[in-house]
Amino acid sequence: CSGCHSPDAASPQTPYFAQSDVQAAYLAAQSKMNLNSPDQSRFVVRLGAEHHNCWTVNGPADCAGSAADMLAKIQQFANAIAITPVDTSQLLSMGLKLHDGTVASGGNRSEANLVAKYEFKTMTGTT
Repeated sequence: CSGCHSPDAASPQTPYFAQSDVQAAYLAAQSKMNLNSPDQSRFVVRLGAEHHNCWTVNGPADCAGSAADMLAKIQQFANAIAITPVDTSQLLSMGLKLHDGTVASGGNRSEANLVAKYEFKTMTGTT
């Protein structure tokens, strides 16, 4: 993957999930992993179903093997994350990916020029 998905590649392609900066690579990879259903992760689908730059081991590209290896690594990663109990009085969604559950820092530049802002969590806002 680093042959393309790295800012240092001869022909760099985003997202840069294969760059040498591990933290930046992880940020780029989060949206490509589905920890609830690792087989539906974009990395796995891209290799297995779409045959995208599968790697070789002593012969022609092995997309099924590449996808299986990627699936095993994502499953291993998912299994290492401790499950955090959620308050049962809250509505739960299984539609989240890792990146969706990341807390936003807020106050980013996209809020600077808003015409209207309504915050559902506080039921307040300006128009």
